[in-house]
Amino acid sequence: NKHYEARAEGTKLEGTTDAEGVVSLDLPKAVRQASVTVWLDTYPTGRRKELCFDIADIPPIDQVSGIQTRLKNLGYYHGATNGELLDEPTMAALADLQEDHGVPRDGLPSRETLSILAQRYGH
Repeated sequence: NKHYEARAEGTKLEGTTDAEGVVSLDLPKAVRQASVTVWLDTYPTGRRKELCFDIADIPPIDQVSGIQTRLKNLGYYHGATNGELLDEPTMAALADLQEDHGVPRDGLPSRETLSILAQRYGH
């Protein structure tokens, strides 16, 4: 567990990552930019990593663009979030998510797979 500081529109939040290194924040809906600094070593003098985020609305999870955006934000998908079709890179990302969560690996957005994606992503 690592110490972090998050800043968003004049608000500073501090906490500790979970065992997997995840930072969870509840930010006001109007926030469009945020930064998070995570101490990799001893706080406050150790090495740290700063991440900056642009925050935008995410398409619904039942749309391909919503699936792609969530997969991309979780590090599974590296293609464009065009949402036009369920292409090979999107299916490969879904299959990796399925494998990581013990679901049969078929790369299709089944109800179970979308439920896992929503739980892992937060919505």
